[in-house]
Amino acid sequence: MTLETLDEKLRFMVLLKYGLSKAIKDNTISDTDLKLIQKSVDNKLIQREIDNILQNRTHKKVVEKIKKYKRVQHLNGFSCKGSITV
Repeated sequence: MTLETLDEKLRFMVLLKYGLSKAIKDNTISDTDLKLIQKSVDNKLIQREIDNILQNRTHKKVVEKIKKYKRVQHLNGFSCKGSITV
């Protein structure tokens, strides 16, 4: 466990007190806190679970940005053809 700043140490203490597994399952936990837990624990299962959560969130963000892009292109009278599919 290598926590570098006082902020990281304090955040991790709060997460420990709350319960790491409970915190990971909470949908409102930030990506920053997930990454902090991931780098602070040695449990490979927890690290993989956090990886999956972060990848899922990233995928959802990308899909939303593509949908937004398609809406904007449609509103501008352009057609967004074939190269991007969701």
